[in-house]
Amino acid sequence: MSVNKEAVLDEVRNQLSVEDWVKTMAKEHEELDEVKDYEPRSNRLLLWDCFSDEVGRHIEEYTVPQYGDFPGDNVASWSEEDCIKQMQKYMNRIDSNARGDVERTRDLLKIAHYASLVWCKRLGFEEALVEVRAERNEPTTEKEEVQNA
Repeated sequence: MSVNKEAVLDEVRNQLSVEDWVKTMAKEHEELDEVKDYEPRSNRLLLWDCFSDEVGRHIEEYTVPQYGDFPGDNVASWSEEDCIKQMQKYMNRIDSNARGDVERTRDLLKIAHYASLVWCKRLGFEEALVEVRAERNEPTTEKEEVQNA
């Protein structure tokens, strides 16, 4: 698989810059007795944050423009099982070279996104988002539902 090493290094540098900023802020507040015993992220969490940022970009730049946003997207009406079936579909084709490296990597992002949807549905986060937006008198963004082709 072809990897853009410079882009990967930039993402890790960005995450470490965030870590440095958080340490600085914690130290400043520690002097004011507001924050005690700051613990930096583990390397695994830092790597997760790199991945999470990429999944977020995938959702904002690919998924929402193509399929719409919650609660107006077609996935809002899906069950956990429907999302799991989509994960399985992408997992089954992950080793296929027919689609190229970019699409194989995008499939990993899709699997992660569907996994997050299962988690949200299972724990009630979709309903909670609607409820909290209503409490705050914020509209729940409803875009016209886009159907899969």
